[in-house]
Amino acid sequence: MKNAVLQHDEQKDGGLFVFWAPHVIHTPLEVPEVYLARFAEIRDWRRRRYMAMVNYLDDSVGAVVDALTSRGLMESTLICFSSDNGGPVYGNGTSGANNWPLRGGKASNWEGGIRVNGWVSGGALASVHRGTRSQGLHAVWDWYATFAAVANVDSTDHRAALAGLPPVDGVSMWDYWSGNTASSPRKSLAIGSCTAHVHPPSAAWPADGFDEWCGSPTDTTTVAGLIIDNTDSNSTGSRGLWKLVAEPRIPMNSWQGPFFPNSTATAFETTYEFGCKDGCLFKLDVDPTEHHDLAKHEPALLESMKRQIAAHQKTAFSPSRGTPQLEAACSAAMNDWKGFWGPWLK
Repeated sequence: MKNAVLQHDEQKDGGLFVFWAPHVIHTPLEVPEVYLARFAEIRDWRRRRYMAMVNYLDDSVGAVVDALTSRGLMESTLICFSSDNGGPVYGNGTSGANNWPLRGGKASNWEGGIRVNGWVSGGALASVHRGTRSQGLHAVWDWYATFAAVANVDSTDHRAALAGLPPVDGVSMWDYWSGNTASSPRKSLAIGSCTAHVHPPSAAWPADGFDEWCGSPTDTTTVAGLIIDNTDSNSTGSRGLWKLVAEPRIPMNSWQGPFFPNSTATAFETTYEFGCKDGCLFKLDVDPTEHHDLAKHEPALLESMKRQIAAHQKTAFSPSRGTPQLEAACSAAMNDWKGFWGPWLK
């Protein structure tokens, strides 16, 4: 990423768009020894390694910012950063992440699994908005529409439309970020069903691990919850940021402590919530840690959100992903991509 910036010729190449997806805070959970040494005071080796990986990424982002600054590009650049999921807390905390005080973690639909870190910066963002905090609802799939708006290009996928596919599921956040509007244009967010069952168990995971987390691979549910922003609603009874989860079982039904993982960590992958089949309702603006199920106290809102989930279900696009092709994937990685993961289907 740093080299892409340093080698960019603005006069010759024009504008610069770079998508960078670093996998450092992810399996295979490796980091240079020099970064591990920075966190020698952390006794738990799992947590020490995770902190070191995050620090490595932090330095890498800093190097890109330095490169943009050295090339005089920083004042015309918009930088957007986001995680794709909450920290992994399964495997008895082996990964080393901690989502405290949120409930659950990666591969679950608790806030610890789907509420993530994100920020925007750079000279393209008005200075008055830098350093402020956005409370509005955002989704990862809003990035495309937002970037298109920033570049002043049409975000419509015309080829998809000709093929009969639904339009891009995203809304531009640029007016919100730039201060032209006071609230986020996204007012609802459909939550996909957990897909951890597509990963078969292995020696690294207990036999009742991934494949048992969310039901059988034949489950047809593709929308398992909904978040709505009724902050500006005229209905005082349902005003606020609400989340409904409606799954027969949800993994990692617990909370980490402020010091996790540690020698007394529990096995999150076998800790389930079984009571949300008919819907568990949380008011996230006052209860982001999901301790208080208000389904019985808000029956009208509960039924309204269930109807919205049913409507989303009718248009959800969830094609068959086929079966794992490990031999073909490994062959392509070693031969076609010189040791890196890449496409292997011809």
